[in-house]
Amino acid sequence: MTMVAAIILSSVLSSLAEPQKAETAAIPSEGGFTFEATFRHDGYFEPDGRWPTGLLACYRSGYFDGWRIYLHGPDEHLLFQIGVPEGAGEATSLDGGVPVPRGTWHRLAATWLEEADGKGAMKLYLDGEFCGAKHGVGAPSINPGETLIAGAAGYGLGAAKLEIAEIEYSASPLDGGQIAARFAADGLCRSNPAAEPDPLFVQVYTRALKMLEGTEGRAEAPAYPEERESVDGFAGDYDGDDIVQLMMFAGGSLVRRRWPADDGIYADISMEDGVFRFSDPGAPEFPAGTRLFAHGYWQYYWMDQILPVEATPDGGYRPLATHMYGFGKTGRAALMAKEGTADATSIPKRRAQLKWFSGVKGMTIRNTEFHDSLGAGIEFADSEDVTIENCAFRRLGRDGIILRNCRGVTIRDCVFEDIGQTAVFAEGCGDRDTLESGRTIIERCRFERTGRVKRCYSPGIYIRGCGNVVRNCVFRDIPSSGMRVEGNDIVVRDCLFENCVNESDDQGCVDTWGDPSFRNCVYFRNVFRGIGGKGTCNCGRAGIRFDDMISGMAVISNVFDRCCEKNFGGVQIHAGHYNAVVGNVFIGGDRMISVQNWGERRWIESVDSPETKARSRNLESSGLYLERYPELRKLRENVAMQYFEGNRHFE
Repeated sequence: MTMVAAIILSSVLSSLAEPQKAETAAIPSEGGFTFEATFRHDGYFEPDGRWPTGLLACYRSGYFDGWRIYLHGPDEHLLFQIGVPEGAGEATSLDGGVPVPRGTWHRLAATWLEEADGKGAMKLYLDGEFCGAKHGVGAPSINPGETLIAGAAGYGLGAAKLEIAEIEYSASPLDGGQIAARFAADGLCRSNPAAEPDPLFVQVYTRALKMLEGTEGRAEAPAYPEERESVDGFAGDYDGDDIVQLMMFAGGSLVRRRWPADDGIYADISMEDGVFRFSDPGAPEFPAGTRLFAHGYWQYYWMDQILPVEATPDGGYRPLATHMYGFGKTGRAALMAKEGTADATSIPKRRAQLKWFSGVKGMTIRNTEFHDSLGAGIEFADSEDVTIENCAFRRLGRDGIILRNCRGVTIRDCVFEDIGQTAVFAEGCGDRDTLESGRTIIERCRFERTGRVKRCYSPGIYIRGCGNVVRNCVFRDIPSSGMRVEGNDIVVRDCLFENCVNESDDQGCVDTWGDPSFRNCVYFRNVFRGIGGKGTCNCGRAGIRFDDMISGMAVISNVFDRCCEKNFGGVQIHAGHYNAVVGNVFIGGDRMISVQNWGERRWIESVDSPETKARSRNLESSGLYLERYPELRKLRENVAMQYFEGNRHFE
């Protein structure tokens, strides 16, 4: 058979009524390629199991050889696979990440382009927009004479209710600009009648824009004065037996007495029969029975824990307590100093907050440095109209500032460095029952190296409540999230997040989890740069993550520069709906947006579960919430619906 340079076929499949299969023509046998198809679908035929599939097109099996593209999962998103020989591992998969809406024409494009030494990049596009890439992938195997198959070819995959109007296959790999231009010129896709936007999405987006009014703030921060009043932790007595006493202050930085000595570095371990061992031959040795502490990721890389351990006769260490998620066969850990061995002259004695206030109103704290304490800096409870301005918080074993049930707090022009846990911990700032604003403003502050003791889930800012603003702040060098946001009507804008989530897994630089009554948090014109990249990542890291049923949020006009790892895009949505992601720029990384939905059954079960009801306190069904957030009326419907528009990706 004579090989051709390109295939162009029209009207390949023409019915949504029953599973179909169509063989096209033999495909070119060498070099890279571009596959394009104009199609529409209406879900799956008899989806089997939790992760239904529907094959769009394949060359050979697509698993042990060749390649294939199919709809996957309850949210019906694209998945592109290149096969590997049987026994050599699993097929290489590229997840497109975003659902493919039913009933309208779409144009998909999949490419593989050799980069070096026979390895190349596989990329996936939908409707002219970049969906994802994977580099270092071997070329798909080619068998001259075999044909490309569209529709229900089998090979272990189900069938979609599918219509394919056109297929194009070329041995000339196209770049993103060419693919976007070809989509714009595709007559069939352009002939789609303009879909009326869902009015609830319009409401979510316009509500977010309305929230931004009056939140601009002043971007420039004044220079910090060199002289400040000093409040330090060397006064008072410390009589507690606490893990934080394993801290010391050396070289002006809060560090731990530990092995390995470098902060944020953990050694690989293996676990067997309840004993773990370090793979590093340079690990210290202790006599059998010596009791120490070990800090590690024992099962998952999104949950660290400090455990007491005991040295065993054969050079291992046996944990004396159970990790909350149990123990895996492998992990990463660090040894911490034995109790009582730290240099007493280098450890501050104060354990409680350096300053504590309750029920105050109209207080201002200005030009003060809080430093060198086992405890926190300042705590305010049940207070109102408090200003903390031009202060510094350095080398604190716990949190920098704690706010509990406060209103009208402004934190501005402050610096937070080397904080043991969270720099600003604010809960109850605003009444979520009445949606009364907490009027908390955090602006022009710098957060660096938080989570020095409690590594995971110790963000620069944790804020829970309603009606608060974070603006013009800088977050750097944080092992976990830069911010954790929980609540309603919270604006985060014009901030820089850099080198965050550099140790933990399964998190976003801004992270929200688990309560479908959280609504209308708006992320506007922030820059996320270099998120992730250090430590083990099995699941993923993202710039912004909405985890488990987080819905009705808006991500508008942000920049995500190298902000996705493993399974996550720059924005990661895990089982949420009615989120608006509009007008963002994504630079580098393998994908812009990733969506992982549960399907209708699991979604409804989770929304109705006692755990979710306890977290949300049934606020999602209150009249006030239904009026403020009308999309809540669709809480049990449209479980995979998202609103993505005008997002762009640049290499």
